[in-house]
Amino acid sequence: MLKARMDALMQRFLEEGTPGCSCSVAHMGAVLYEGAFGNRDLEAGTVMSTDAVFRMYSMTKIITCVAALMLHERGRFLLDDPVSQYLPEYAEMQLVQDNGFAPPSTKPAREPMRIRHLFSMTSGIPYPYPVMECGRQQFVSSQEMSTMVQAGASVSTRELARRIARLPLAFEPGSQWLYGMSHDILGALIEELSGMPFEIFLRKEIFEPLGMRDTAFRFAEIDTGRLCPLYVRNASGAWESTTGNDDWYASDRYPAMGGSGLLSSLPDYQRFSSMLANGGKFEGVRILGRHTIDMMRQNQLFGDLAGGFGDTARGFGYGLGVKTLLCNAKGCVSASKGSFGWGGMAGTLTLIDPTENLSFVFMQQTLPNNGFNQEPRILATLYGAFEG
Repeated sequence: MLKARMDALMQRFLEEGTPGCSCSVAHMGAVLYEGAFGNRDLEAGTVMSTDAVFRMYSMTKIITCVAALMLHERGRFLLDDPVSQYLPEYAEMQLVQDNGFAPPSTKPAREPMRIRHLFSMTSGIPYPYPVMECGRQQFVSSQEMSTMVQAGASVSTRELARRIARLPLAFEPGSQWLYGMSHDILGALIEELSGMPFEIFLRKEIFEPLGMRDTAFRFAEIDTGRLCPLYVRNASGAWESTTGNDDWYASDRYPAMGGSGLLSSLPDYQRFSSMLANGGKFEGVRILGRHTIDMMRQNQLFGDLAGGFGDTARGFGYGLGVKTLLCNAKGCVSASKGSFGWGGMAGTLTLIDPTENLSFVFMQQTLPNNGFNQEPRILATLYGAFEG
């Protein structure tokens, strides 16, 4: 029943305009369902395959947070430690001050930025979108960095954190939720505490132990023959491929981005998600402790903090780098309370249910994506057919 229902749902996604997609469901580490539909490459007419490689964008964040929590388990930091204890450039942060019609200025932050704030997206660090002054400054800094790299310079994950620290925050750390580059700073923290480059830590501590052979930050480390093009809608509404920010994957002179930089495949990411569903262990390999995962999926947005998080209305809170299901009734969500996960900008999704030792991973590669509509339908179909 699960196969028939999931196949039918994936076909509906194609009928609604998705060029190609794939999906995997695992229970207790065993794959119950895996399917690929539509085209991987529309122009070449290549059909989608379950081993296609995708740009994970923000699904990188869960992996980065797990890596940081591995160091937390080893006693290398506490969540309430100031970030400046390990990254000194974050000691005297400035805030953007609204001066009405006058040019914006800055003022010193009263509160220290804590590591907890990086995990929970309450640090005040924005993405480089020029819709707010601090985002505009991030955008300028990002453009400058790209120009440097194109001229032959290299920028490490640690140097990226130093550049971000020179820019003002949107608000006092811990006072609001704002989706931004907090997890990229966690990547620099991992470098500082582990003594190895961020991407090397992920490879040695997570990818190799879990057998994730298609997961990396660079095109040179994957089979690009299986890479799914990134599709955007053109002026006539048709899908056309775009290179997007593929420069970042093509050159190791760009920093490894903890918030958005990974490439991966459906089987690889399912191995990672199955590990989390199984209390941190997969095929005999322990990555994280069960109690640490329980802490990771605890809601961190109390009181007014929840107001800035869009999934609150759908019954989700936000934990240490993941959304976590608090109330099935609010969003009519079919999943166990405490299930957690996240998605990527191009429509990739995962949800992990430790109660049932169940996980799903969904892959597509489109901008814009239809994830907000697809995820609850996947959950309704999956939990309707799943018998435990």
